[in-house]
Amino acid sequence: VTGLRKGEITALLWSDLDAKNKTISVSKQYVKNPNGELTLSRPKTETSVRKVSSGTRQASRESLHVPLAGNW
Repeated sequence: VTGLRKGEITALLWSDLDAKNKTISVSKQYVKNPNGELTLSRPKTETSVRKVSSGTRQASRESLHVPLAGNW
């Protein structure tokens, strides 16, 4: 997957994937707070909330090799 930051990737849920339209919805991210703990938040700017094309491969559990937040 390209076009996503590490914090955005780790915040993904299976519900963010749209296999039919081959898109990934980006609306949240994990960031480190001053104490070094991870906090779930919205991206800094509204333009960072977006849909990203997942390319020509179908977005499915079988084709993604990253742990998604909703499945740990």
